[in-house]
Amino acid sequence: MNIPIDKQSCVSSPRLFIFLLFISSIQTKAQQALNLDFEKKSIEGISRPWGWDFMTDSETNVSLDSVVKSHGEYSLKMDATLRTGEQVLAFTLEPYELQHKTLVIEGWIKTSELIGEASYSLLCISNKDTVETTSKSINNSTDWVRLSVNAKLPDKITSIYLTVRHEGTGTAWFDNFSLLVNDKRKQELEISLPFTKKQLEWLNNNSYPLVSVDVSDSNTQSNDDDLNAFKSLVGNARIIALGESTHGTSEFFRLKHRVLEYCIRNLGVRLFAIEDHQLVVKRVNQYVLGGKGTARSSMYGMLG
Repeated sequence: MNIPIDKQSCVSSPRLFIFLLFISSIQTKAQQALNLDFEKKSIEGISRPWGWDFMTDSETNVSLDSVVKSHGEYSLKMDATLRTGEQVLAFTLEPYELQHKTLVIEGWIKTSELIGEASYSLLCISNKDTVETTSKSINNSTDWVRLSVNAKLPDKITSIYLTVRHEGTGTAWFDNFSLLVNDKRKQELEISLPFTKKQLEWLNNNSYPLVSVDVSDSNTQSNDDDLNAFKSLVGNARIIALGESTHGTSEFFRLKHRVLEYCIRNLGVRLFAIEDHQLVVKRVNQYVLGGKGTARSSMYGMLG
């Protein structure tokens, strides 16, 4: 989410201001949850599984299927009636815990009248090179097939992606993927070391309490004293960028709503822009340019 501000100059603050809702114990570990079995829906609902992002722009239909599945409640379904190009979805695996390890990805694929191919890959990128290991390609009409790929990670790995791919016409389903690291099955990955006592002390000394993430009730006098540190941080900046560490977490977006209102009331903000994913952008464009749907329906699933 980007908020342009009509100010004279853009300056950086000499001090870092961090708003913290709470600080847990020093043993708390930062972990990445995995959604490799497609059981968790994203904010858009069944049109995209949580954590998976589009790497291509294709007219191939993508959805979570509760009828055809090999395990659990959902599978990932891709289908196309016309040859519209390749459709690729990717799940990013945090590399911290995976350095110098052997990875194995196991998964299931089913196809129906697929003229083309369906497969999945493990893509590993380091400072020196890129290693991609791709599963066997499935086509025609095939019942559920269990496939496996493995890779020994190169040094100084920077990015790791699990990708699923549909190319051609027909239907492919993907389901029940799992990750093994040095032969140990993983449900989540550590993304960093736990906070040390010294780091927590620094956070406490360089942070300010946030009273609420919510905008004040319209009938209540607004008290935004806890956002004074934010105002100092902005200074004379012409552009304010508001982000979030996870998409779809309600507290982040409620807080951004509150901060945006604060910017309008106290910082003279009059222009607002929002970044979103391709599905929503396409619907908004179709509504704005051609009147398809309604304003509300075009914004359904918008992350902001």
